[in-house]
Amino acid sequence: MRIPMLLIAPLALAACADDSAAPSDDAQAIAQTTPAPGARSDNEVAGVPDAGGNRWFYRPDTQTALFGSSISDGIISMSCNLSLDEDAAVVFQWLAAAQEGVEQTVTVASGDGTANFTVTGTASALGPDAIWNGAIAPGDPALAFLAATTEPLTFTLGSESVTAPADEAIDRVVTACS
Repeated sequence: MRIPMLLIAPLALAACADDSAAPSDDAQAIAQTTPAPGARSDNEVAGVPDAGGNRWFYRPDTQTALFGSSISDGIISMSCNLSLDEDAAVVFQWLAAAQEGVEQTVTVASGDGTANFTVTGTASALGPDAIWNGAIAPGDPALAFLAATTEPLTFTLGSESVTAPADEAIDRVVTACS
């Protein structure tokens, strides 16, 4: 499965902060091309921030919606994977430490509805930790639920929860992958 480099950039930046371990050439290259926190490229569209300052960022060049305080400090992300050797899917990532190979269920609640999908701890090429990674097929009811809701979304994984406002960035990713 292809993981867009933009989605693993926060891990590269974290790896670069550790003075005891020299970052790889790949990590340095990504860190140098990643915008500074709060910076936006001309192709990036940012949503309205929530009470904690987090917002959805949409990158049309990578068809990615990322929720966090800045594009480089993302918490969760969704992107359209249209690789030639795989069916289209929305790749979902929870950018938090995970145990490699372990499967968990993400529950998304909004209004009176809920949706579930599976994520797996996937090793990161740019750091010692794994991140939560999953794919949602275009026909999956969870994807339709994410795109259709107009109320805030609460993503729950284990004991962690993140509440994000509904945003057109999610619909843009779903549309790009349809």
